[in-house]
Amino acid sequence: AEWALVPVPNRLLGHPGAFVADAEQAGLCFLKHGPEEVVRQLLRCQLLPGLRPIAEGVALLINLILPEDLSADGVRVFVTHDTVLAPLVFHLLGHFPGPGDWPNFLESALFWREFGGLAVAWRGEVHWRELNRY
Repeated sequence: AEWALVPVPNRLLGHPGAFVADAEQAGLCFLKHGPEEVVRQLLRCQLLPGLRPIAEGVALLINLILPEDLSADGVRVFVTHDTVLAPLVFHLLGHFPGPGDWPNFLESALFWREFGGLAVAWRGEVHWRELNRY
């Protein structure tokens, strides 16, 4: 089968990302603290210069990945950066990352709507979350 796939750039998945409100300020924050520490601080619900609150960034991504009007047929593939995937997954799973938890190069997660909620497959386990907060 031949597929005619056309990549569609999206600012929530690429530069600057769903968690960035002001790229210049956020860039300085990432340079000062490093990406893993920035994500840890977001997960602690700390407000950082140039960054959105974590729940706001997660809501933007959930609404992009799984819109309400999404049909049941087909598969949608999104490619993003570790600094977008990590806070999304860790927030949804209620997981605070430790050493070795950071997403590996090209590591993936699966998201789908199920039973009125959100299913998340991450590292061989499936987790279910209510969607009413997004």
